[in-house]
Amino acid sequence: MRLFKMMTTFVCIMLIAVYVFAAVSPTDEWVGGIRRWRIQSDGDLTAALDSTYDFGETGYRPAVSYLDSVDIKPERGQLAVTDDVTDEYAYGVKIDSDTFFTGGVTTKSYLLWLEGDRPSGSAASGDSNDAYLKIHGKNKADNSTTFIYRGINSVINNSTSGIVGTIDNMINSKNSVDATSAVNLRGLQVTAENYTSLSTEFGGIDIRLLNEHTPATTEYGLRIQNLNASLATAIDAGIIISDAGANTGFTAGIDLSGASIVQADVVTSGGPKVFSGTAANGNAVYAEVGAYDATGSIYISTAGLYHQVANAGATTDWYKCTTTDAD
Repeated sequence: MRLFKMMTTFVCIMLIAVYVFAAVSPTDEWVGGIRRWRIQSDGDLTAALDSTYDFGETGYRPAVSYLDSVDIKPERGQLAVTDDVTDEYAYGVKIDSDTFFTGGVTTKSYLLWLEGDRPSGSAASGDSNDAYLKIHGKNKADNSTTFIYRGINSVINNSTSGIVGTIDNMINSKNSVDATSAVNLRGLQVTAENYTSLSTEFGGIDIRLLNEHTPATTEYGLRIQNLNASLATAIDAGIIISDAGANTGFTAGIDLSGASIVQADVVTSGGPKVFSGTAANGNAVYAEVGAYDATGSIYISTAGLYHQVANAGATTDWYKCTTTDAD
């Protein structure tokens, strides 16, 4: 009887030991006599061989993965989107969150962050370049002429009673104070290339303005600012227009023929303005320009060239430029 109780106790201890150690010992997943996956004692799920086995396959995909981080091996990290898409709106990869941007004072939230350093011991040479985001698309379909093919489609929208200080898209190129040197620094380079048939339009940058509500205090299509606050130097030019020399350049440097100019075509840095219109005499020029004029301004029309010699608020402020010399 005593021996029976001892055996019973021993069996119970062994059962408890098997249960406990089974919970902490590695568990292998064997297929065809080959170990492929292992759950480690710390809970990690590891593959038996590096870069060999897939997690899921076509027709047998996991529904949702909840991850704190993803570590992708360089040169082998790939995200393949293989399904055919027929929906009106389709996304190969979609990052969507209504609970991410919930920070308060002094917080900065980034739904997608790309970061990496080129180490000091990995100097590049020759025809080398780095990029934190590379987009390379090729259209091979015979689409309709209304189809639009874009590399980047970015929209940032303030909506549903939202209030913000500024809405914009920012690009910043920086040569830091602790860097040694750089040969060139550009904020943005845009290249448009065409090597085949093109029927309607070829351009570099198309800026579209649609203020459909109350006018702002300051409105512009393109603003160029010199915000250097460290050196008392001047930038060579706000706008430089050049060509390669192998072509015939530009038909016009600036073309305002399709624009409705309310006042001056150009306001010079010294104050005088350049006007253009259809006025045929000095009185008509004064009536058109009104109080927006400034001494030294000029008015160009098919009737001739007019020069503002005074700012007395009278028709005599404008003189027509005449000459009897052929030059």
